[in-house]
Amino acid sequence: MTTYVLICKFCELTGYTPDAVQKLMARGQWAQGIHYRKTAGRVFVNIPAYERWVENGS
Repeated sequence: MTTYVLICKFCELTGYTPDAVQKLMARGQWAQGIHYRKTAGRVFVNIPAYERWVENGS
């Protein structure tokens, strides 16, 4: 499995909506450079960091 996926693939895999992902980023619950990266105008979600976030509850 790849480390980074686009938001649309992340939503397909997890059931999150794109709006919910944007809110996690906007509220600072996900940190840029850890949970996601912005590159070339696109947002890539770090799957292993997301899994750690779920497991740790933060």
